[in-house]
Amino acid sequence: MRKVFSVLVLAALVSGAVWAQPTEPAPSAAASLKTLKDYLKNNPFQAAPTSPVNAVSGRFSTDVDNYLGVTDWNGVAENFANTYFFLGGDGTAAGGGIMGGFAKKLGSAYLAFYIDGNLFKDGYGYNSGSDDSDTNTTGGSLLWNNWFGFLFGNEAIGGIRFDLQLGNGTNANAAWDTSTGGGKVKESDNLGPVTTTLQWGKALGAITPNVGLGFRWPGTHIVNNDGTKNENYKNAALWFHLGVDIGDFGVENNLTIDFGTTNNNDGKKSTESGYVLDGLGVYYAITADITEKIQFKAKPRIDFTIAGKDNKKTPVQGDAYNDTAPQFWFALSPSSQLALKFQANEKLAFYTGVNLTLLTFTVEADSSYKGQGGAEVKDKPSKWTLEGIQFANLNINSGSDLEIAATFAFSPAFSLEANISSPLLNIAIPGSEGSQVGNPFAAASWLNTKGSLLVNFKPGAGAAE
Repeated sequence: MRKVFSVLVLAALVSGAVWAQPTEPAPSAAASLKTLKDYLKNNPFQAAPTSPVNAVSGRFSTDVDNYLGVTDWNGVAENFANTYFFLGGDGTAAGGGIMGGFAKKLGSAYLAFYIDGNLFKDGYGYNSGSDDSDTNTTGGSLLWNNWFGFLFGNEAIGGIRFDLQLGNGTNANAAWDTSTGGGKVKESDNLGPVTTTLQWGKALGAITPNVGLGFRWPGTHIVNNDGTKNENYKNAALWFHLGVDIGDFGVENNLTIDFGTTNNNDGKKSTESGYVLDGLGVYYAITADITEKIQFKAKPRIDFTIAGKDNKKTPVQGDAYNDTAPQFWFALSPSSQLALKFQANEKLAFYTGVNLTLLTFTVEADSSYKGQGGAEVKDKPSKWTLEGIQFANLNINSGSDLEIAATFAFSPAFSLEANISSPLLNIAIPGSEGSQVGNPFAAASWLNTKGSLLVNFKPGAGAAE
């Protein structure tokens, strides 16, 4: 147990070397399809735990990836005696945070819990100290980045999962206020995003459906000024998910409806429209044993995306108008995840993988509209773009850094998972983002080596063998 405890402490320390997603602004009036996709990517509707193996390969998964899955929990529940937990870091919710999970069998029921984040990121408070209560000012801010997941599983009803996300990694959820005049709140913020999601799934013979419903609560900014209340609510969104797997074939659809911005100025409302984005993906999973020790996996996939943004504003006084032309997008993108596993021996395995996008074909079109003051614009410009073959690393925005993951099973009850990404492993794939040719030691960038580590513990597993 002393050895196990030492490794757990090491995992908590190493989890500080994790990836943080880049900050992406909310979609602007003149949005692009890429802007909408990036915004959704950095404000996801589900807090999915990701193992170092899956982060690198995209196709190979471990218990960490599956224990909270509404249709995958069964396989995990079968391979531990009574309790399963893991600890480490992946940086999905918060750079420098810790990711941990716990699962328990209670008769025919299966319960699982997940946390990813850093509890309270930072905070501060102040008091002006004025002896006049009418002029004394106080203020403070508290920020946090935390993702939580809860799963109840049962063979009869399947898996039911609830997710709560506070923050998205870089834009932490924040509560901030400034008070004056005997403690009355003058200004307050809840910057968000706060997201709640409910999902269900169950194997029904050869067909395995899963459905989800999520809501991103609006960020708020409220100001009270001499009895006048100004309120701003922005970027609330509704998410619908439907997925069906039939053997190795699968299809999923994700519809997001963003409600834009609402301003309430002392009871007088004005609005700015949001957007709608619907993505349909069709895929097929392939597994092939090249040798006894080398396994290859691929998932060819075709994604169809339809999106629209009305760009409409409704002022406090006057008629609604289009700030810019209404926009419409359609995109077609065939791709494939490619991954390799090398089983060095019964305890040690290595993994790597890339994502190959064959092409991305996008059509964008504007509609005629009426601008402010009723000015009519009948022009309907359109354009199309075609992006050719690209390699991209699955976890960071550079296809030139080869990522490698490894698992080591000390026993059925105890194992480690780790990955590493470094410019020292530069392979300069033609067409990859940020590909380089040259000596990686020529610049200090080689110091930008990153990795993550997870510890899996299943007390009692394998004891009966």
